[in-house]
Amino acid sequence: AEDCRGRSNFTKNAGALALCNPGTSRRLGQAGTWRIRPANPGETAGHSIDNGAVTLDKGSGRKNRGLPSNWAERSAGLPCCLREWIMKRMLKFLALALIMATHFPLSAGQRDDLWRQVNDAVQKGLPKSAITNLEPIIAGALKDKAYPEAAKAIAKKIALEGNIEGNKPEERIVRLEAEMTRAPKDMTPVLETLLAHWYWQYFQQNRWRFLQRTATSQAPGKDFTTWDLPRLFTEIDRHFQQSLAAEKMLKATPISAWDDLIEKGALPDSYRPTLYDFIAHEALEFYTSGEQAVAKPEDAFELAADSPIFLPAAEFLNWVDHLGGDTNAAGVRALELYRDLLRFHQNDPAPRLAFAAADLERLTWGWNAAFGEDKNARYKTA
Repeated sequence: AEDCRGRSNFTKNAGALALCNPGTSRRLGQAGTWRIRPANPGETAGHSIDNGAVTLDKGSGRKNRGLPSNWAERSAGLPCCLREWIMKRMLKFLALALIMATHFPLSAGQRDDLWRQVNDAVQKGLPKSAITNLEPIIAGALKDKAYPEAAKAIAKKIALEGNIEGNKPEERIVRLEAEMTRAPKDMTPVLETLLAHWYWQYFQQNRWRFLQRTATSQAPGKDFTTWDLPRLFTEIDRHFQQSLAAEKMLKATPISAWDDLIEKGALPDSYRPTLYDFIAHEALEFYTSGEQAVAKPEDAFELAADSPIFLPAAEFLNWVDHLGGDTNAAGVRALELYRDLLRFHQNDPAPRLAFAAADLERLTWGWNAAFGEDKNARYKTA
C-alpha cells in the first residue's frame, strides 16, 4: 500500500484496494493489498486444509500427508486383512479430522497459523489455496466475535476470488453485498464503508464511460454497470449514510479495536480516536471530491464565501443546524459531517487534536469549494 500522506486514496495492486485515511493516523488496508500471480496450472482443485498433522491439498504439487509416503513398502509384510483394516481406520481418522477442521471454529492461535499459510499461498501465486484457508479463519473469527479479523478475511477472500475471475471490480461489489446480508450488525458499518469505496473505485476505473453518459428519465435497473453518474453517486452516498447511522456504536468504539483491519498511519490515533472519526473522514473524502461538481443538478446547493463557513466553530455549528435546503446534496452532507465531528470533540480534553484537525479541514474545504470575491480574505482571517 502507498504511504498514507495527503488525502485518502485508493491503492491499486493487481486490482486490489487499500483505503488510506489522510495523513493520518489510519489506513484500511488489508482488503486486498497483495500481488497475485496466475494460479499454477497444477492447482486445479485448490483445497488446502491444514489442521495439525492433516493436510489435504489436491493438485498443488504437494504430497497428501494423510498416509505415510512409504505406506505401501511398510505394509507389504502385513496380512491382507490387517492391512485393509489399518487403511480403513486411518481413512476414518482423516475424514473425522477434515470434518472437525471444517465445522469447529478455530481458536485465535490456530488462526494465526492459517494466516501464515494464507500469506504464503498468496506470495506463491496460489489464490485458491489461500481462499480455502480463509474459510475457517472467517468461521472462527465470527464465533469469537473478532469482527475486525473476520472483516479482513472476508475482504481478502473476495479480492482473491476477483483476481481469479479476471479482477473485475463489479464482481467484488456483488460478492461483498452478498456477504453483508449474513454479517453481524457490529461488522456492517465497516463493510458498508468498504462497499462504498469499491463503488468509488469502479467509477474511477470507468470514469470516461460515466462522463459520456447522459441521465435518463427511466428508473435505473439493478445492473450498476449501466447507471449514469448521479445514480452511482446516490448509491455511494447511501452506503456511507447506512454506515454512519450506527453513530452511537461507532463513537463508543476505539479505533484501536480495529487494528486487525485498519493499519496505523503516520499520525497518532488521537487525531481519529474512534471508528466514527475514521468512517466520517472516509465519507468526507467522497462528499468533498471534485467529481461531485459533474454529478450535481443545476439548482444544487452552492457554498458562498460570505456564508458562516469561515466563522468560528460555535457560529458555524449553529448555522449548519438551521441550514435547511437540499439535505441530500454532497455539500450539505459535508457541512453536516464537519458539524458532527466538531460537536463530538468540542469537549475533549486539551489539546483537542481531533477537534482542531476537523476544524482546519472544514476551513480548507471551504476555501476550495466556496465562491465569492472575498473568499481569500475570509479564509486568511479564519
